[in-house]
Amino acid sequence: MVTSKLGVAFFGERRGAGNDGLGPVSMSGPASLGGAAGGAQKVAYKDKLTDEQVEEIQESFYIFEKEDKGLDQKNLKNAMKALGFDPSREELRQLMIICDPDKDGWVEIQEFTEMMAYQVSERALNQELRIAFSLFDRGEKGSIALNDLRAVVQHLGEDLDDDALVRMIQAADTDGDGEVSEQEYLAVIKKSNFF
Repeated sequence: MVTSKLGVAFFGERRGAGNDGLGPVSMSGPASLGGAAGGAQKVAYKDKLTDEQVEEIQESFYIFEKEDKGLDQKNLKNAMKALGFDPSREELRQLMIICDPDKDGWVEIQEFTEMMAYQVSERALNQELRIAFSLFDRGEKGSIALNDLRAVVQHLGEDLDDDALVRMIQAADTDGDGEVSEQEYLAVIKKSNFF
């Protein structure tokens, strides 16, 4: 377990995601979006958003809703595009499976709101993590090397030797190049369940 300031900064800090709605996003999501699919733990991503963000999501839903039934796959894509997301066909197919638990071909307002709240929260989290990564990537070369960690250690006044720093890099370095790429950094932070 990492207890130093550097370790918390490198491996993440337990806190909620921001709500700025910036940055790229993965269209993947949890097995349950606030109860939208059966079996998994209920997560209320909507609670992480501002009232204005929820209102914008719901407004997009109602603009594209047909026949007061909800959104079909085509209009789901249109509503998501209006919110700045552009899911692929495969992502749309997966979202329909998750967000249409009764399999009637329609995504209802509750499922859409929770799914989009997840997407917005995930996008904000990714942006925060990219900012944190850039603090370590001192040469802006797209990776964190031993000398980058060493400089941060000195800046924070931490007493960690190179062996400890090398172990930190090895914990995240999946391609074995001796450095931590942004993608590796994001993966290790998310895997740690600190967010």
